[in-house]
Amino acid sequence: MDLEIKEALLDKEKEAVRSFLSTLNLGFDDDIEHTFYISDGNKIVGTISHSSYVIKCLGVDEEYQGYNLASKLVLAIIIHLKKEGIYSYFAFTSIKNKNIFLSLGFSLIAQTDNVCLFEGGITNIDTVLNSIKEEYKINTFNNGAVIINGNPITNGHLYLINEACKYHDKVLLFVVETDLSEYSFKERFMMIKQATKDLDKVIVIPSTKYIISRATFPTYFIKEDSKRSLEYASLDVLIFKSYFMRILNIYKRYIGEETHPMMVMYNNILKETLKNNLVVVKRKKYLSEVISASKFRKLVNENNLDEALKLVPIVNHQYLINKHRKN
Repeated sequence: MDLEIKEALLDKEKEAVRSFLSTLNLGFDDDIEHTFYISDGNKIVGTISHSSYVIKCLGVDEEYQGYNLASKLVLAIIIHLKKEGIYSYFAFTSIKNKNIFLSLGFSLIAQTDNVCLFEGGITNIDTVLNSIKEEYKINTFNNGAVIINGNPITNGHLYLINEACKYHDKVLLFVVETDLSEYSFKERFMMIKQATKDLDKVIVIPSTKYIISRATFPTYFIKEDSKRSLEYASLDVLIFKSYFMRILNIYKRYIGEETHPMMVMYNNILKETLKNNLVVVKRKKYLSEVISASKFRKLVNENNLDEALKLVPIVNHQYLINKHRKN
């Protein structure tokens, strides 16, 4: 039996992979960059893909389960990632593939009832977080934490951060690194640093890839949006509790009240997992309406920059004026 691993380069090959995955009740994520597959003659019997440092879409025909194809596919994608200069990587997979990744030396970061997150390569979560602890001189033991996208940072965010500052030695402010927002990570980080520069207790830190973005969480093995969101949130919160809180001496995490159904669900999982280590803060309002980054962006898109600027820290006004008035 000639079972050769090939890269799917042609559209017809990718479509064949998509069709094969559908027979396994798996999807083919939109953000996939490279795909490899194994065929027996003209029949695809196994496949794997990646998007940046995330390995995903692993599937093997049940009739070929005894041929060690999954391991061969994972090793092939690792070799490819190294050629791409990627030496640390994640693998999101269903529970049924857990032993495959463990046998190949991957480390299990966290798992829910349905999903596992593994990592492999030259770094690991403990090393990364301990490096942050050293780099940012986090030597206090009563730390608060806030995680924001800050797209852009608003007066509402600042209110939440200030509330956390009242009760802790330091507030670790994690800025989501995934670059799929209106403002780039570099812009968001800069504006957040500017807005908090007078808050001595605040340490602004890139989120690392371990604070999982909804944008990088794979969709291929969970078809329903509600289930996918639940798994994403559960995994994200477990990682924060098991690693970030333990290593960085975080006593409480602060979040704002939410009304959007998906964010309400996320906050509920936070409450169930963190219990008394979570603080929910009432959202700050302007003219009886909750301040939000989405409201700011909406006003900008409506060419109402002057009104939008009332929602964000004054220190960032000039940057935002320069950015939006020339467009």
